[in-house]
Amino acid sequence: MNNLIGQHLGPYRILEQIGTGGMATVYKAYQPAMERYVAVKVIAAHFAQDETFLRRFRREARAVAQLEHAHILPVHDYGEAEGRPYLVMRYLEAGTLKDRMAQRPLPFTEVNRIIGQVGSALDYAHRIGIIHRDVKPSNVLLDAEGDAFLTDFGLAKMLEASVQLTETGVGIGTPAYMSPEQGRGERVDHQADIYSLGVMLYEMVTGRPPYEAETPLAVVIKHITEPLPLPRSIRPDLPEEVERVILKALAKDPADRFQTAGEMVRALDAAVRAAEAAARTEPAVAEVAAEPDERAVARLRRVLPVGWARAAMWAGLGLVILLALFLILSRVPIRVQISGGQLEVVRVVERTATPTEAVAATTPTSRSTATPTATAEPAAVSTPGPTISAQEHADRA
Repeated sequence: MNNLIGQHLGPYRILEQIGTGGMATVYKAYQPAMERYVAVKVIAAHFAQDETFLRRFRREARAVAQLEHAHILPVHDYGEAEGRPYLVMRYLEAGTLKDRMAQRPLPFTEVNRIIGQVGSALDYAHRIGIIHRDVKPSNVLLDAEGDAFLTDFGLAKMLEASVQLTETGVGIGTPAYMSPEQGRGERVDHQADIYSLGVMLYEMVTGRPPYEAETPLAVVIKHITEPLPLPRSIRPDLPEEVERVILKALAKDPADRFQTAGEMVRALDAAVRAAEAAARTEPAVAEVAAEPDERAVARLRRVLPVGWARAAMWAGLGLVILLALFLILSRVPIRVQISGGQLEVVRVVERTATPTEAVAATTPTSRSTATPTATAEPAAVSTPGPTISAQEHADRA
């Protein structure tokens, strides 16, 4: 059964192959009885030869089919055809998270939403005692609205029944997302899924997994022994709050990680919200600080033309007033004198002289200009005498 396209696998007609891997091949199929498309995962032939694996497959398939969660891809059916076990699941058109990550960087809001949905699915499964063991982007399907659905629950555990350890001593899983305890081949619990979810988060925000090497075994050894490359060293704009969530999820010691997947989801959501609030606050503060300047500039632009006109008007009026004062003052005689140690400007008032004042004023001039002679007697008027009143003059007469 190397080519199943066009054939029937139980009640399902195989239409096309939509994925393949070392463990299984996935086909799009049609179920006539339900009039719906489904995804059929056919387990690789070499696993089907192991009776222990088949017993584990049947047990795990029934357990996984009982999972009822909004973000776990439901298992509708399971069966065997010509010695080939298969699982029947809901069919989604959109693709996988791995495909989505290859298209463009994911915004924090989308990262938070997807990790929240996958983490809530893991938290639900862990509470009822089911561990995924192979959390990775290719096992997260996305629908047309971008909602995430975790698939392949229990498949790794099915395979462990047939191959408990590989010949390298490494447990079943995907090396790039494998926890240190998985890499050492130890018995794992839900903490292994939390670590794998942390690796997926690391890759979603930085664009690459934390450890890369030439061989899968070298990658596993790095997960066990090497310090985690800081996410902010790869993406400096990554908020510190988000980085702290990643560091805790990827702690080497399971006891240092988040104790539940739900705890990790809540921590990431709080970190993303805090980062978004800080991003909104910083531009707002800058805008408030710059706003008065912008308003002042706009106001100056409106006022400057009017201000210059007013200044010119007042300057012209002031000049007219000064010229008028100058002309007025230039016609008024003034005298500058010092009185009491102060400089005073005194206006000189001209008045018309009386006849007596005129005679007194001209007397010195006549005296100074007269030429005395030997025979001439001085005129009475030229020699001022004592002044007498009219009464005295009458008495003398």
